[in-house]
Amino acid sequence: QPENLLDCRSRALLEAQTLHHAAPVVLPPLSDEFDGRRAAPALELRPETTPLRRAISLGWTSAREEARGLALYRWDRDEWTYVSSRPDSARGLEVAESRRLGTFALLGDTLAPRITLRPAPRRPAPAQPRPYSRWAVEAAIVERGSGVDARASWFEVEGKRVAVEWDPEASVLRWRPRAVPAAGTHRVSVIATDRAGNRRVRSAELVVD
Repeated sequence: QPENLLDCRSRALLEAQTLHHAAPVVLPPLSDEFDGRRAAPALELRPETTPLRRAISLGWTSAREEARGLALYRWDRDEWTYVSSRPDSARGLEVAESRRLGTFALLGDTLAPRITLRPAPRRPAPAQPRPYSRWAVEAAIVERGSGVDARASWFEVEGKRVAVEWDPEASVLRWRPRAVPAAGTHRVSVIATDRAGNRRVRSAELVVD
């Protein structure tokens, strides 16, 4: 049964206590990133304001056909927030921990992050004392599902991966090289991956005078 995908045990309230939940609740709204046809019923663990001494552990059998590709999310006021998990081979489960109660659901994020490569400056501004000291190439990333996996997102310049910085507040992936590329046209690619493993690549030509 779909409602039995999630098993929740807690060391936070009482040792090895099973948290019993009411009937599955209706899912709050899903963004376009999620495949509503594969969403398992949401579970409410209440009261949400109960302080926990330790994290609760939620597990599901990821090998089951209906659970493949799903991850755990918690409803936070107006959006679903990804809850990281790890495999537990001893119990044959995928296990996530949360320090908060609330509404949880297994959802499938099927849409890769969207990338907008911003135009880079072609030449230094005359007023800059150190030309190109702040020169950078930026890509705006839109991801409303599982969130951007910063370690699996990067720039490639002429086919070679380069070091980047991820600005989560601005949702921007930035390449700021120590030295400005040589004058001419360069091939730049942006690879953006979310925590569900969806990947998108956007390429463009960068012209430096």
